Amino acid sequence: MNLHDNKEDFSEFVQVAAETIGLPQVYVEKDYWITKALKHLSESAYVDETVFKGALLCLKPTA
Repeated sequence: MNLHDNKEDFSEFVQVAAETIGLPQVYVEKDYWITKALKHLSESAYVDETVFKGALLCLKPTA
């Protein structure tokens, strides 16, 4: 199941989460999409070529 498939439910989720943690809705939604992208990357063929350092994503050089 993808929460974002139902736009109304997703919008409500973002609103409730933002109110609960005291952040703007845009940050909650951004975090959702970043987390989803990182999950897909971790399951991709590029997982062994990827390095995470701080807030940066870098690809390992291949020789």
